[in-house]
Amino acid sequence: MKENPFKKDIEFTRQQSIVLGILCLLLLISYLYTFFAQPVIESNQITYSLEHIISEKEINLDSTAKSKIEKITSGRRQTKHKIYAKPLPKYVRFDPNKTDSLTWIEMGLSPFTVKVINNYLNKGGQFWDCDGLSKIYSLDSVTYLNILPYCHIPQKKKKYEYSKSRKAQKKDSTKFNKPYVPRSSTKVDIAKADSSELTSLYGIGPTLSGRIVKYRDKLGGFHNIEQLIEVWGLEQDVIDGFSDRLIISPSVKKFSLVANPAKLVEHPYINWPQAKIISNYIKRHGPPKDSSTLRKIHGLPTEMIDKIIPYLNFQNKPNTSSMNN
Repeated sequence: MKENPFKKDIEFTRQQSIVLGILCLLLLISYLYTFFAQPVIESNQITYSLEHIISEKEINLDSTAKSKIEKITSGRRQTKHKIYAKPLPKYVRFDPNKTDSLTWIEMGLSPFTVKVINNYLNKGGQFWDCDGLSKIYSLDSVTYLNILPYCHIPQKKKKYEYSKSRKAQKKDSTKFNKPYVPRSSTKVDIAKADSSELTSLYGIGPTLSGRIVKYRDKLGGFHNIEQLIEVWGLEQDVIDGFSDRLIISPSVKKFSLVANPAKLVEHPYINWPQAKIISNYIKRHGPPKDSSTLRKIHGLPTEMIDKIIPYLNFQNKPNTSSMNN
């Protein structure tokens, strides 16, 4: 009988046979477990939940927002294999300086935009008017226009104790037998004054004077003393301190709205969404002939229109300088 040539290749020692038997037993157990005891994988409810968004984006909530979330989630039942669409925005009257994160999200803002707004406020920023929301770069124009009608910022003016400080200064000068020397009483025309003239005003240093001149040039000139409050970093109490020294001979540079949006947004009173609205209106209906026509354009806030009117040339002629008395 002929000997099998492969017989030597399949011979195992006793130890190798034991190991091979154990491996086969483990494979058999694994197969039986998979066949008879296969776990049922259930998917949880997939939602655009507020708690998931907040934890994912690390949004800091105040106590009011947290209580609202607990109230919403306490009665929520977990379901399986259901997908819910993102809820429609819920618009409410709000002050952007006091609005909590939950309210922002309910009005349709993205968690990233909410975080940008909170960071701005936490660093000492403040919204002086509703148009300031347009400067939040991550806030898209559609959401901005949707929430704008609900925005309300109460007019606030800080109390300034300038007169008391002057009296205290006089009292101190008498106490130390030093004559009180009042600051210069020369009038300053904010429509024409240069940086050196502006630094003569109490509380105005080289930095603020430079900002005033730069902002005035960007506007096209001042036509009202109250426009000073729009200069970044210049507070109302400081303005009240030297208001008795201010005069103004209004001289503004007027411009036409017939321009591309990129040109219109160069003016501080016009943001990008408003520039697009104006441009689209002119393409369809032609340039507005007067202020009353401008007020009929849907989507332009009344506050913005009131600010921009003194700078508009409704005859659509080249930019000119005009004196307003």
